Amino acid sequence: MDVLNSLNGKIIPGDRVDVVASMKLPIGGIQQPVSQTIGICIPVLSVIGEPNKPSGVALALNPQQAQDAAFAEIAGQIKLTVVPYQPDTEASKTTPTTPETFISKYITAKEQSTSEQEKEGND
Repeated sequence: MDVLNSLNGKIIPGDRVDVVASMKLPIGGIQQPVSQTIGICIPVLSVIGEPNKPSGVALALNPQQAQDAAFAEIAGQIKLTVVPYQPDTEASKTTPTTPETFISKYITAKEQSTSEQEKEGND
């Protein structure tokens, strides 16, 4: 990956990272932002650039992950998140985040929770 756009240079060879691709894709005829985890617990092989100013990383991706990462790098951006030393790989299994799923998960669910709490308070 050419550019380190996350982790602020705090990544070292041997770390493991999750790779998240974000881009705008045509969904329903409209360009909509989408994010998806494309690699889970990926080993960092090397850090490219100066120690205090890294410019990229080499990751141990399988062919499909490398293809997906190349597409995401051209179509959008890639973010890396450091995985704990004893990762919960089930937690990394995700579905794509779109405007609809984000609203459903965080805004609609919060509104429903608030409405239920208000009903309980009135009983």
